[in-house]
Amino acid sequence: MNKEAVEALNRICDDYYGRTRGVEHGADERTCQHQFCRDIAIIRAALQQQEGQGWQPIETAPKDGTEILLTDGALVSCGYFCESVSRPRWMTDTGAPTHWMPLPTPPEPGA
Repeated sequence: MNKEAVEALNRICDDYYGRTRGVEHGADERTCQHQFCRDIAIIRAALQQQEGQGWQPIETAPKDGTEILLTDGALVSCGYFCESVSRPRWMTDTGAPTHWMPLPTPPEPGA
């Protein structure tokens, strides 16, 4: 889960429930409800972004030279599909890959 979604979950647990305890109906409660709805939207967007980013059948993998994670069910390795003249094949340290996954986004510098 991305950093923004984790922070939103923390706000829900720490802020929303803590602030609404003993808060009477009014502006403060509406502010908490607005933040709650915003945080839920952030979490929903993060989860939707990650849908389909798990292991997928090798038949659906990109074959344009994009580097991806590959597995044969035992080993995991980075690799890509090579359209060589003699024999198109997966360039990887695993055996014949059966599944693939996109590479994760690298961390920001200094993170």
